[in-house]
Amino acid sequence: IVVSQLTMVLAAGTCGRYSATHGRKVLFLAGLGTLGVRCALILVLLYCRARFPSRLVEGALLTTQVLDGVGAGVFGTMYILVASDIARGSGRVGM
Repeated sequence: IVVSQLTMVLAAGTCGRYSATHGRKVLFLAGLGTLGVRCALILVLLYCRARFPSRLVEGALLTTQVLDGVGAGVFGTMYILVASDIARGSGRVGM
């Protein structure tokens, strides 16, 4: 959980900085892609763990938390930025 949370903080900061220059769609798709890669990696690692039990596979399963943190950081930041874009100019504040 700690690895995922630390990665989420770093990803959210990076996403906030680059959202204006690279566009929100690109960053959103990158975050979405990391979750797909994470799921595929978990599937492969669980298969390997069932066939060849070792500590190396267990450690590799923990590294998937980094990809989870990237996805959570991107989605958390993009949610706020897109909601702000939608509400801009409408005279409404979403609090």
